[in-house]
Amino acid sequence: MNTKIVPQILETTYKGVAAISLETELMKVIVVPEIGAKIVSLFYKPTQKEWLLDSGQRPFLPLGVDALFEKSDMSGWDECFPTIDACKYPLQGKHYGNLLPDHGEVWSLPWHAAIEPESLNLKVKGSCLPYVFQRKMSFIADGVMRLEYEVTNLSDEDLAMMWTAHPQFIATSDMAIHLPEAIKQMICVHGGNSLVANETVYNWPIASVSGQDKHLDTMDFGVEQDSRKLYYAGEVPEGWSGLSCSKSADYLLFQVSQEQVPYLGIWVDEKHYNDRITCALEPSSGYYDSLAAAVANGKSALVLAGKTLTWQLDVSLGNGDFPI
Repeated sequence: MNTKIVPQILETTYKGVAAISLETELMKVIVVPEIGAKIVSLFYKPTQKEWLLDSGQRPFLPLGVDALFEKSDMSGWDECFPTIDACKYPLQGKHYGNLLPDHGEVWSLPWHAAIEPESLNLKVKGSCLPYVFQRKMSFIADGVMRLEYEVTNLSDEDLAMMWTAHPQFIATSDMAIHLPEAIKQMICVHGGNSLVANETVYNWPIASVSGQDKHLDTMDFGVEQDSRKLYYAGEVPEGWSGLSCSKSADYLLFQVSQEQVPYLGIWVDEKHYNDRITCALEPSSGYYDSLAAAVANGKSALVLAGKTLTWQLDVSLGNGDFPI
């Protein structure tokens, strides 16, 4: 049974920018409200394991709402909302045709932060659409961080939306991606420069690509300038995904309600856009990557006029056997 943990929450700085840390006996998390409430550190203290990629040589600076994601710091954990790919708002009405920026807009906007006794509450008001997006960060157990999300529609019209977590994890050669056993196939929606082809369904985790077996659940450290984005083509059978490192036995587990967050993407960047190899587990409320496509697919979320939509994501860090 989970026991609520009260973290130590302190104001600090990260690379010269105001930040806030949340710390328990097992975990330390650092957030930068001014830069999209980006989570810049997800640190497991017993093994000194940092899970999130830092900005490296890229400048770590606030950017405008029209910034291209690949021109940013390319680090940490961003929230993509209300789209991933840039597109025009697709629903007929007063907001029809509004430009939705690359990777959405909340990752590049400054957020308001409020430190509470047991949590850190962050919120931001949209500029391309009328909404308020909120994320509450707390710990339901030591080693388990809960992210509680809310989006409130400030319009008198229903709003289509798509949220996607976008954490860029440090990839290692011994890292494996874990998905539910019921997931037997994934569809490639971005093939980068590899032999993995767009709009092609592949077996998971080992696919036949040009007559050779390719392990889609690991990163290829012998190939550079490559990337791929895979989705489970439909609503996920179970609401979890994870990573593990065979050498250190560190693991990370994401858990969501599949009713609230029914879709899942996997992003792998083998130095195609980033300067280091990284991967992301991307639970999502839409399928797939632009809101316009998700609406056309009938697979986007809808926030009713004047109402609030909620969902949550639990992040567990540990060491030992993968827990599922």
